[in-house]
Amino acid sequence: MPDLLETNSIIVRLLKRSFSLYLLVAVIVTLTHLIIEYNHVQSQITEEIKKIHETFNPILSEALWGLNEEHIRLVMSSMLKTSIVTGVRVVEEESPEIVMGIVLSENDIPIEVNESGEVDNKKSILSEKPFGIDFLMRTQRGKYLGNLTIYSSSSVVINRIKHSFTLILINAVIKSLALWGIFLVFSYFLVGRPLKQLNLAVENFNLDVDDTEDDDEEEPSHDAEILKTKDEISTLAGNLDKLRSALLEKMDIIEKQNFALLSYTGKIDTELTFTIEENKRKQMITLNQISHIVIEEHYFNLYYIQNSQWRSWTSYGNLKDIEEQYPGFFFRVNRSSLINPNMIESASLGKEPFMVEMKGNNNEKLSISRSKRKLLAQLYIPQK
Repeated sequence: MPDLLETNSIIVRLLKRSFSLYLLVAVIVTLTHLIIEYNHVQSQITEEIKKIHETFNPILSEALWGLNEEHIRLVMSSMLKTSIVTGVRVVEEESPEIVMGIVLSENDIPIEVNESGEVDNKKSILSEKPFGIDFLMRTQRGKYLGNLTIYSSSSVVINRIKHSFTLILINAVIKSLALWGIFLVFSYFLVGRPLKQLNLAVENFNLDVDDTEDDDEEEPSHDAEILKTKDEISTLAGNLDKLRSALLEKMDIIEKQNFALLSYTGKIDTELTFTIEENKRKQMITLNQISHIVIEEHYFNLYYIQNSQWRSWTSYGNLKDIEEQYPGFFFRVNRSSLINPNMIESASLGKEPFMVEMKGNNNEKLSISRSKRKLLAQLYIPQK
């Protein structure tokens, strides 16, 4: 899986784009959730302030009716002791206002007034955002006494919902990480791994006759698990196998036709020659003198007959160059062997192991790859 996390990986690019969009949506939804939660708690606090007013209204109205400022401040001080009240302002009709706690000034700036009525400038309360609720103070007979404003602040709301905020944020982070992990795992198994196998199959897509000895003729060019799924990747893999099979079939037909043409043109064997060098002397032999050629590392051994004696010659080179120099004559039975079909002593093509025995001193036996078995069976005619 680590190699799929490279910058150019299709999974990484898909993850970046889709996950970026998901994060944007998640942030918007989370912020909306937080705002809704904040407004909900603020509404709850407003209702609680109204209940506080209902509780203290009779006492405060009586104090206002009696113009008892000390009693008024005592009631206001009691209100401030509740957890949600940060400030109180009382405005009488014919008397100066009485302010206590954190309230808004005439310029809507938060200020804090102590119990003595003095503004405390030492404390920084600019982060506070008070909000007040106004109430009309009346006697039991309905006579107007003044206005009462009870203040709370944003810090009260935040303190109440900070645990909910934390849970919401943790929930959003866990969901994002879980989605990222799930997306990565499923992308790897459903897209990444099949694409990697298909890519390896394309890289190893080889139509050359340079087969390994244990190649399976019907073995697909990729992991067969890809074909189990019915998606675009499996369709592409299936088409790749069909293309490979069709090309191999056409190549076999062409190779068979080359050998057929060679068998009908008897002059070819006598006209084509191979140059070998022995004891610092060069000599020419015809191709029909050669039995087979076997390569070992960077050298090949050529086995041929001359003057009714079997000989061998070793030289530096590779089989591909020989095939290109003498096209249609030699037949490659496996990765390391070329044979002259006219020099076959016997062949075992019915069941594994597939072997061909070549003429020579020791009648060397060579293995036949499965991909060449059928074609050799069509070319080889057992001697009677």
